[in-house]
Amino acid sequence: MEHNLFIPTSKLRRIAVVVAAWLLVGLTSLQAELYLIRANRGVTQAELERLVTSAAVGGRITERLIYTGLGFIGVVADIPTVIGLRTLLASNQVRSEQLLLYQSGNIGRTLFEECAITPMPWSLDEIDGVKNASYGTPATAKPVHLYLLDSGIVSAHCEFLPLQQSGRLIVPDGYESILSFHPGDAQLVDQLGHGTAVASCILGQRGGIASQAPIVLHSYGVFGNAPTTPSVAVLDGLLKARFDHAERADNDDPYDNASVINLSLASETPQASCEVEDAVRLAISDGMMVVAAAGNRASPVAIGATCAGNGLGNDPEEGYSPARLDEVFTVGAYAQGSTLWNSNQTLGSNTGLAVDILAPGAGIPTAANGATTQFRINQAGTSYAAAYVSGIAINVLSCNPLAKPAEVAAAIQAAGANGGILGIKLARQSSTNIPSIEATYAQWLAAYGSITPTEADDDDGIPLALEFFAGRNAKLDDGSPVLWVEVTNTTIDLFFEKARYVGPAHTQFGIDHSSDLKNWAPTAVAPAVVGGDCFVQVYKSSIPIASGEHYFRLKVVIL
Repeated sequence: MEHNLFIPTSKLRRIAVVVAAWLLVGLTSLQAELYLIRANRGVTQAELERLVTSAAVGGRITERLIYTGLGFIGVVADIPTVIGLRTLLASNQVRSEQLLLYQSGNIGRTLFEECAITPMPWSLDEIDGVKNASYGTPATAKPVHLYLLDSGIVSAHCEFLPLQQSGRLIVPDGYESILSFHPGDAQLVDQLGHGTAVASCILGQRGGIASQAPIVLHSYGVFGNAPTTPSVAVLDGLLKARFDHAERADNDDPYDNASVINLSLASETPQASCEVEDAVRLAISDGMMVVAAAGNRASPVAIGATCAGNGLGNDPEEGYSPARLDEVFTVGAYAQGSTLWNSNQTLGSNTGLAVDILAPGAGIPTAANGATTQFRINQAGTSYAAAYVSGIAINVLSCNPLAKPAEVAAAIQAAGANGGILGIKLARQSSTNIPSIEATYAQWLAAYGSITPTEADDDDGIPLALEFFAGRNAKLDDGSPVLWVEVTNTTIDLFFEKARYVGPAHTQFGIDHSSDLKNWAPTAVAPAVVGGDCFVQVYKSSIPIASGEHYFRLKVVIL
């Protein structure tokens, strides 16, 4: 991907008034405005650029978004005349939309210092379902990738430093956003402070709902020092997240690709970027869980139809985006006492049919970006509510890494409490019982391909059928096997692990016996569950020691 020219935010602020100008269809020229122009399938980058800069169109390219692996070739360009834009669209080689503004949430200014004195947030005490001034951290197992499209993160903050030191928080090399807000700095500077605040609600040691989960953080700074950003910056972050997810899908271990995209942002006006919404839908179809803030305009958000951009401006009635998308898990905010968060007639949680659940979103303490020990108190907004639900999704996926977005959403809904607020459930999470989402055999085949129980092993003594079905090194990542033997004075104890979500309806296990390694017969010994965690179960079979030579094997039948 190429990055060429910084787009002045001041110029983008004119977009809101430009839509009215397009209603004057007789107008043949106007002050140049920025458009996102995407090549149709089969159109090359060179062909797109020749068309945009042709004399008939008169466009000037300012940015390029090239993700050929995702089939996306696009540019941002000034188009100075209506005739030029109509000529561009009449070519039937592109689709086009004006850039919209997306906004982050509110940032309070009240600060207090010292990490050590941060009190237990009421929000965490509320979400675990037991009001006892503490938070029951659920058990987690497998790593989950968190894509935070926000203003960056002060990763050296005391809320995140213990995670970094333990090796459970990984901040990739600095993401150079299309607006060059945070070029190439692993300690991403958060000028706005919103990203640091949102991150602390997800993975902060004191205020994070998924503080114990092994999270891989991908922090994409799509906002600068202002709470608004053009739609192309959000789109760029979504495309990069999808590209990263797709690359990882080619790896051998499908358990390492559970992903959550947190979008604590919304379109500034009830409009939608068709390209942003397409990217969101495609991310979900790729298997990525997308959680979005409902918005803070105290307005209803209806479930939106397919975005209908026409190249001459965006439909002003399409609704707040991406909250309006039915596929997105949209989160509104409630305050302490289970009342809807609403500061005044124009500042409060959006509601409506598009909102899937409510989570705490007022009176929230969050990490601040001013110093590595500063916290802000009494933060409010659906940004923080969405962050909490993203954390719950991470906890669910850590125990169920092959679960689909719809399954994760259903699990969160099922655990929710009926709060009686506009009929919308309140987010809850059991500290002891993360739901187990059983994979179907078809899902397993899609992840691994067909493997028969008799297929040759890979020289480590473990049959591939067992190794792949149970999850290679499912519990440990240091090369430890999933099958091992212990010998006592009276028994041979055979242990193995199986992914918990692959239920008994899909497997049968047994112990076969032989005295010559040729003729095998089943024994009456049955494996029993003796331990495990939220992802794997540990099975044990104890076989009495008898005289003579005896051989035993674990038999795996995949149904």
